[in-house]
Amino acid sequence: MGQGLTHINASALKKNMEEQKPPKINFIRQFLRRNWYWVTLIASALLTAAILTSLPYGIDYAFERWLISQGLDRASIEDVDFNPFTGTLVLRNLQAKIGESQVLRVPEARMRMHWLPFFTKGLT
Repeated sequence: MGQGLTHINASALKKNMEEQKPPKINFIRQFLRRNWYWVTLIASALLTAAILTSLPYGIDYAFERWLISQGLDRASIEDVDFNPFTGTLVLRNLQAKIGESQVLRVPEARMRMHWLPFFTKGLT
């Protein structure tokens, strides 16, 4: 009789172990449940940093495409600096050509944006 109980307990234990998920997955789930706010905060910070880092490249691409759509053959900007916190945009060495003749050359263009009209819908 003692052996029968041992056999039943061993098979029940084996079945229970097979049904359980690997401990690594349980650890990850527990970590995320306990620290969801840290994971969210870090992911948000990384996403914000990625957007702020790639924004000058997007401005450069969009501005060059816009110049070309206005009838220029080639347009190039050497450097774009954008600081959304101070609202400054600096374009360095802007050049535009039609054929082989240079029609536009701006060594440095500085622009200052005021954010308040965007938020108060006061644009005219």
